[in-house]
Amino acid sequence: MVAIALFEQWHEFRKRRMGSPVKANAQIVRPKILVIDDTSENLVAMKVLLKNTDTVLLTANSGNEGLALALEDNIALVLLDVNMPQMDGFEVARLLKQLDETSNIPIIFLTANNQDEATRLEGYSSGNGTNLRFS
Repeated sequence: MVAIALFEQWHEFRKRRMGSPVKANAQIVRPKILVIDDTSENLVAMKVLLKNTDTVLLTANSGNEGLALALEDNIALVLLDVNMPQMDGFEVARLLKQLDETSNIPIIFLTANNQDEATRLEGYSSGNGTNLRFS
């Protein structure tokens, strides 16, 4: 529920800052949210939670797939699982922040693990300041 409240605050901020959704060729361009998580149940849950938002939801089940989608699309926000095999969320975040095309995308970390000080510091050092805990 914290993620929904945070998203709604972000969405209102974007609307105030950028105005109404932009029309391109008589079609409304909606902001794109990219959810990166290796657990398919979490991806389904995020789709359900965000279904009534005026956004396009993209999902990726790995860090590599998420990076590819972030480079292909104009992403407004990334919701990123911390604990993934092969490439964890912190590594994905560092790579997103290093690339000019993706360096300005806000990232919210999602994790079911306890957030100790070291985890929060690693999140900040990867270029991001928001960490959420899901139980």
